[in-house]
Amino acid sequence: MLDNALKYSKSKICIECFEDNGEIVVRINDDGEGIEPSKLERIYDKFYQCEESHKKKRRGLGLSIVKRILEHLRGEIEYKNTESGTQVSVKFKV
Repeated sequence: MLDNALKYSKSKICIECFEDNGEIVVRINDDGEGIEPSKLERIYDKFYQCEESHKKKRRGLGLSIVKRILEHLRGEIEYKNTESGTQVSVKFKV
């Protein structure tokens, strides 16, 4: 997640960690172009890669593994586009 923010951000990355209604939230915001809405719904699929140019370097397993681990820990992950880029939030129950 942070790796993608570093890769696709234009110049600014913001990392927050806070407690919200009994959950620990780690949120990363970047000022990149975001993810195409049609691709956003598939980012947790095994072997899916939004960026065609990276297919030879990576396998497309990262987010599917992260999501699965978080589900076992009763946590969740959410990617969304914002007006200023992309936001990813990871939440854990306390």
